[in-house]
Amino acid sequence: MSTDSAQGTSGVNVTNLGALDMIVITRNGKTTVITGWRAWLIGVVVFVVATTLLALFAFLALGIALTLTMVVFIAVPVAVGVALIASLFRPRM
Repeated sequence: MSTDSAQGTSGVNVTNLGALDMIVITRNGKTTVITGWRAWLIGVVVFVVATTLLALFAFLALGIALTLTMVVFIAVPVAVGVALIASLFRPRM
């Protein structure tokens, strides 16, 4: 077994991850080897898709955090103001 290859559970074996020399796919006993510019292209596409998904999830998390923060910054002072005004109109005993 070579130390410069990684095999996943789906039968995809990427040899020499640093240079992306070849991608070996084994399905149903049939082996497909992708080398050269096609291997580079697949590697670049996978990298771009993974980076895009990571960025989308990061922006989604940031948007949710900002939205919740703004709701708290607006809702809490409004609730305090309403409570203060309500206490002025409450009958005294």
